[in-house]
Amino acid sequence: MPAEGQEITEHLSQKYGASPEQLAQTRETIRQRGAALGFEFGIGKRDRIYNTFDAHRLLHWAERESPPGAQKALKMALFTAYFTHGLDPSSHVVLLDLVAQVGLDVQ
Repeated sequence: MPAEGQEITEHLSQKYGASPEQLAQTRETIRQRGAALGFEFGIGKRDRIYNTFDAHRLLHWAERESPPGAQKALKMALFTAYFTHGLDPSSHVVLLDLVAQVGLDVQ
């Protein structure tokens, strides 16, 4: 995946062979299921998909090096940042901001 990510409909169409209409219906189903559980998917705020390797590395670090519950807090912050607000989870600035938001050491 390129550093700037990829347009989400293009990516999912290539990956799953689905039409834009099928993808729109799937996104709406996911949005409704999230809402039923109290999670807001900001469907219109996300138009790109990104490489999340560094975000996953951070989650691994939080599990190994931080107090109990820190990984879950970071995971929820990552989910909200990307799925609700459309932020880029491959951005180190975004990642460090989220680490600080959940009270972990950014050093």
